Amino acid sequence: MSFILLTSIVIGLFAFGGALYLMWRQRDWRIAFLAAMAAVIVLREAAALLGAPLTWTISFPGPNQDLPGLIVSIMVWVAVFFLERLIRELKRAEEALAEKEAHIRLIFDNMPGAVVYTDEELNIVVCNDRFADIYQAPRELLQPGRPYPHFVRYLAEHGYYGEGDVEAFVAKRVESLRNPSDKTFETRTPDGHIHQLRRRVAAGGTVTVITDITELKRAEEELQAAYRIIKNQKDRMEDELNVGRDIQMSMVPLTFPPFPNRKEFSIYGSLEPAREIGGDFFDFFFIDDDRLCFCIGDVSGKGVPAALFMAVTKTLIKSRATDDPSTASILTHVNDELSRDNPNKMFVTLFIGILNIRSGEFDYTNAGHNPPFLMRTDGPPEAMSDRHGPVVGAVKGMVYRKGTDVMHPGDILHMYTDGVTEEMDTDGQIFSDERLAALISTQTIDSVEAAVDKTISAVKSFRGEKDAEDDVTVLAIQFFGAPMKASAGLHVIVKNELSEITTVQERFQEFGKAHGFSKDLERKMDMIVDELLGNVILYAFKEGGEHEIEITAEQVRNRLTVTISDDGVPFNPLLIDPPDTSLAAKDRSLGGLGILLVRKMADDILYQRRIDKNVLTLIIRVDQSDDAS
Repeated sequence: MSFILLTSIVIGLFAFGGALYLMWRQRDWRIAFLAAMAAVIVLREAAALLGAPLTWTISFPGPNQDLPGLIVSIMVWVAVFFLERLIRELKRAEEALAEKEAHIRLIFDNMPGAVVYTDEELNIVVCNDRFADIYQAPRELLQPGRPYPHFVRYLAEHGYYGEGDVEAFVAKRVESLRNPSDKTFETRTPDGHIHQLRRRVAAGGTVTVITDITELKRAEEELQAAYRIIKNQKDRMEDELNVGRDIQMSMVPLTFPPFPNRKEFSIYGSLEPAREIGGDFFDFFFIDDDRLCFCIGDVSGKGVPAALFMAVTKTLIKSRATDDPSTASILTHVNDELSRDNPNKMFVTLFIGILNIRSGEFDYTNAGHNPPFLMRTDGPPEAMSDRHGPVVGAVKGMVYRKGTDVMHPGDILHMYTDGVTEEMDTDGQIFSDERLAALISTQTIDSVEAAVDKTISAVKSFRGEKDAEDDVTVLAIQFFGAPMKASAGLHVIVKNELSEITTVQERFQEFGKAHGFSKDLERKMDMIVDELLGNVILYAFKEGGEHEIEITAEQVRNRLTVTISDDGVPFNPLLIDPPDTSLAAKDRSLGGLGILLVRKMADDILYQRRIDKNVLTLIIRVDQSDDAS
């Protein structure tokens, strides 16, 4: 009996303590109540054992039966234990659910877009903070349970939808909420642009998702503005390229044959400009009856600047070559001029030559340009790989050198720009120097037209359907004259003294004997030297001082060329009026008679002022009857 009593008391106290612990631990009065009830039952049984029983009968279907109170207490305690575990799990599930709801709410409130959900009665169920931010509306209007039409009215009254009937605006918006079209649309707000998607959901009600696209629209407008600027720039560049192309093509000889009456040589060129025009050019012109100057070049850059730089280069070459028949000196002068004022650091690669169309000799200077090929009739093509200086216009103070070669009848000088060798095919492979050399080595020497056209066609075929990357330019010269070298010439430099006339006459007599001059021709040369040299000495040096006079003579076949040059003041003896020979000697004006005689003895006479020198050139035909042989 004492054991049962003691056990009941212990269980009762344990149950009561457990009730207090559960109430503190779980913060849940339901668990604490059940535990307290279990404690009361156990204490009741203990009281009954002490002689003061509390009445508690448990009835089952059928006859009333009383179970021992201790057993009932234990059963209740066990039930409370398992119930407590169940309630604890439920509590944990509620807490996890609440935590997830908090996370969802956090995400919902921090969405970049605005979201509002209204029920069938158009009352707000949920609305995130972004919605209020976009519309800049009071948040109390967007609390759950508030009618959404009140919010719409607020917007209408504050001019959000523009000026007009507020009721009409509200009715229209409410109708769109009751019957959403499930479509997206853009709306312009006072502060920007929004993108709306309104859709009915299966559970009832309407969800509206709003995205602020103000920045997107601003970026789109900026992009459109940038596009307009780019388009304008592109149009301007197109115009500039067209102008540059016009300038370029106007500066290139396009009429062939250019000298139909000259049978000593043939020349032909072709320039195919790229879409983004480069600075290729070529030119050719006579500097006197026997010498042809030709050049080909490639200017750095594109468009109008390149075309203008090309035009200046071409003009400088032509103006200098007229007074200076040295290719090295010409490019030295052109480089000085181009590099003097060149803020854009432009430059030009150049190959220039001067061909004697009677002898086939030619001087040339290569300034950073692609090496031409000399196509021989009696051997393989020769690559003229010598370079005589860097590109023109890039470095001040450069002094260029020159080379010399001879063309034999039928030989072709084949020149080109890097648009030929650097052209690319559709796979990005370049045409290359090696491919061009192979092409030229397999060509038969027919004509300059065939040589140029075959090269252009090969480049086009290699390029395929793609646009040209650069200008493609080819220039060719074919020599037809006899491969004879000019005979040994005369070169004399004397002082500006009358006594030197005799010296020059003696040298001409020696020259005449070496070339078989007739006595009549020797007398002519004595008179010509006396008259012209005397005029130079007497009239070209008005300031006095010692000066030098240079005399040269050269005979090629039956053509004798004599040149007298000096550094005196500009003096053209051909401008002296001839005397009136119909008058008596005493009635004529002084001077002019000697020049008149020289004009009659020479077949042609030409005066030029070359840089700082007077240059007088005479051409005399030497007939067989005049030849001593």
